[in-house]
Amino acid sequence: MAREFGKRSYDPENVQFCASGKITENNPWSHMVKRLDMNIVAEAHNNPSTAEELSVALGVALPYMEDAVETLKNATLLKMLPNGKYITSFFISPVECQNEIHELSCAYAEENYGAVWDLAKRAYVKAKELGADLHTISEEDACMYFAFRILTQLQNSMFRPGIACPKRENGEEWGFIGYEEGA
Repeated sequence: MAREFGKRSYDPENVQFCASGKITENNPWSHMVKRLDMNIVAEAHNNPSTAEELSVALGVALPYMEDAVETLKNATLLKMLPNGKYITSFFISPVECQNEIHELSCAYAEENYGAVWDLAKRAYVKAKELGADLHTISEEDACMYFAFRILTQLQNSMFRPGIACPKRENGEEWGFIGYEEGA
């Protein structure tokens, strides 16, 4: 019986992952080291699929696919929908999304770097007034240090304590995100 396999069966995805929170026994990293698991979650991302559909798309015999899907479901990386299809339980950022975020970040940085650099120069002057020993580094290096500290403070002030990671079906609290390679 001839079968036609999906694109991922011969051209698997490469996805990078990032996790946060309290990761315990069901460590998502242990599942995302195998290309099969990686490609199951990539295929099921925004594409609800049965184990059989995943089997065909990835070119893997159904019994093996059923085992892999069950393992990923137990690890809360896949969710079973009421219709019996599976979907990835976390976001995988496509290349286009990452590139757009990068462009917006660069535009923001260009619009605001002058203000940060001005604050860094003021911090340098104030540090000298307060008697800081700045003779061992150049003024530019000292200003670069202060600019870095200012940016770190801005970043930390935007972090809102109390925002918890998503609570998983198994009671654990952690977040997971994928990044499509090529951005």
